[in-house]
Amino acid sequence: MGFLIFGASGFIGSRILDWLEEKDEIITIGTNSPKIQKYKNIRNYLNLNDDELVKLVKNFHTIIDASGIGINKEEYLLKNYLQKNSIWPGRLAKACIQNNKRLIWLSTIHCEK
Repeated sequence: MGFLIFGASGFIGSRILDWLEEKDEIITIGTNSPKIQKYKNIRNYLNLNDDELVKLVKNFHTIIDASGIGINKEEYLLKNYLQKNSIWPGRLAKACIQNNKRLIWLSTIHCEK
């Protein structure tokens, strides 16, 4: 049991990760970023179906989702953004509810040039 952090390579998530490491907490990172591969407890979560996500969440007492959403501002359309990026938080919340787990959700949206 410990913390599962999604988005640990980003602005918010990396600071949470550093703080938890200072407290000697047990941490597992859910990421799709090559920047954070130095950690031993890493789970790539991009292709998990709902059942696999429920099983993953079951092993932790607290799940932190700090995964930011990146968009290319030249291709930005609110409709497309909402369709693409509103699915993940709902799936994660459902998995946490099914396992009676604490979910802390912090999110950012960053536009890239």
